[in-house]
Order: sequence, then structure tokens, then C-alpha cells
Amino acid sequence: MAFIDGDEFIFPTQNQSLQDVMQRYHYEKISALGVWWVCYGSNNHVAEPDGYIIQNYLRRPELSHLNNRHFKCIVRGRQGSEFAVGMNAHTFKTRYGTVDEHLRPLQGGYMPDVTPTYDFLRINHYVCQSLEYFKNFKQHSGMADAGAQAVRSDDLWHRDNVNDVYDDIALKFLPEIHKQGY
Repeated sequence: MAFIDGDEFIFPTQNQSLQDVMQRYHYEKISALGVWWVCYGSNNHVAEPDGYIIQNYLRRPELSHLNNRHFKCIVRGRQGSEFAVGMNAHTFKTRYGTVDEHLRPLQGGYMPDVTPTYDFLRINHYVCQSLEYFKNFKQHSGMADAGAQAVRSDDLWHRDNVNDVYDDIALKFLPEIHKQGY
């Protein structure tokens, strides 16, 4: 089970499927696989453009940006009573713990001292989208870690709206999206 938000897209970074990537970990004694974020900025869109998010938002900060030190989890099922939500929506208490794609132990959902890797899996987090979207929806939609009534500050917009690097890695999925009729 992948525990991600609607503005987060999880995908394999090489040309294989998610199933192929997960097969790498089939025999490992782990309970959850942490997948690192790559946050995207607004691409300087003020108004929300028509089209797919992966086409409209192609700019992000450097991979070393501290906000990219977050991860979300893919958790193995059938863990019974040994499974519980951790200290936030990013982590889970599990029997064998959480590791990243290189089997490095992870905890807390945010690890500023660990350099993320994106060799097999990645989550594109479209954290800002357009200014219009941020102001009209995201700013007042609550936060999983702070409650449904939480309001995101304008400071968050200014911190996360970084558009330094062009990155179109997710566009490789457009042919399949079109083939599926979306």
C-alpha cells in the first residue's frame, strides 16, 4: 500500500514498472519502503493552466533542497497488530522498520542528514502548483501532520516555490496516460 497524497506521483525512475521495482525487495526483511520526494514549484504559473500536472509543472529546486529530504512509504500488507501510524503521516510503526531504496534505515518522515537517492523510485510532489491553486485550495485544505483546520502560510509558498531546475522525467508516462484515455 502506498501512502501518498493527491499531489504526489510515485513512479519508477528507470523504464520498468512499479511491480518490477518492488520485486527487488520481495525477499528483504523489511516492512516499509520509503520513497524520497522531489518537490516542484509553480513553474511561475499565476493562474491554474489547463492540462496535466506533469506537463504544466516542470521546474523544481536542486535535489539538495532540504524539502526534498522527506519521504513517503509503501507498506507491506498483512502486518497485523504490529502496524500503526508513526509520529506523522509519513511513517509507520512496523515489525521490521522502514528503509529506502538502498536499504538504509529511515524514520521520522524527514531526514535532513540523509542524502536522498532516486535510482529506482521517486515521488514528484507538486507542492505549490499555481499561485491561484495555492490561494484558493491548498492554503486552506488542512495538513495531515497539523490537522484539518491548519492553514498553510504564505511563507510556505515562498519557501517551496523554487523553480531553478527544468525536470521533465514524468513526461515519459504521457503516452500511456493518453492510451488509457485520460
